[in-house]
Amino acid sequence: LVFTVGGFFLRLRLYRGLSAQIARGEAAAALERLEGFWARAVLSPYARERLCFLALAGAASADAAGTKDLVASFNALMKLQLQDAQRAEALSDGFHAFAARRDSAHVRRILQEMKQGGFTAAQLAAYRRHADVVCLGCGERYRTQLESTYATLSGRRRGYAAYLLASIYGRAHDERAAAMSAEAQHLLGLSADTIDR
Repeated sequence: LVFTVGGFFLRLRLYRGLSAQIARGEAAAALERLEGFWARAVLSPYARERLCFLALAGAASADAAGTKDLVASFNALMKLQLQDAQRAEALSDGFHAFAARRDSAHVRRILQEMKQGGFTAAQLAAYRRHADVVCLGCGERYRTQLESTYATLSGRRRGYAAYLLASIYGRAHDERAAAMSAEAQHLLGLSADTIDR
């Protein structure tokens, strides 16, 4: 019982510590810890691969080498024997990482996987909308709907709608893009260089 409970708390503490390190932008240090003895001994293969992918998503540069590392890590994660909840989590992580890089090829591939991955129709529609607006540049069809619901939203939801509208306006060279972008940054509490990520 002592070993079981102790192992659980050690695993939880290590996982949370690594997650916090990645969230703070200390991806290189987190990747180094993930290669260490304790991470290999205590964390499950899924937890290690997921944290490795998240660290690479936060640290890897957007050049070809960084993208290659990120793709390799995502493929390794998806090759594991995953439960349905883990698979959905991995697909969601992958979508966000590749969408932040505007990697339309991988975003399309992940959207295809999501159709068979247990996502609801509403979830798939939300992911599709984000991909269309941010990555694929075909978000004009969502413009009217977003403009009509924007005024009824508040907080982070309003900030996200402002972010999507800023993307749509930016592609159309609409002068409202800058104002919407500033509104999104304010409501989401993010700077201009981190809002996409």
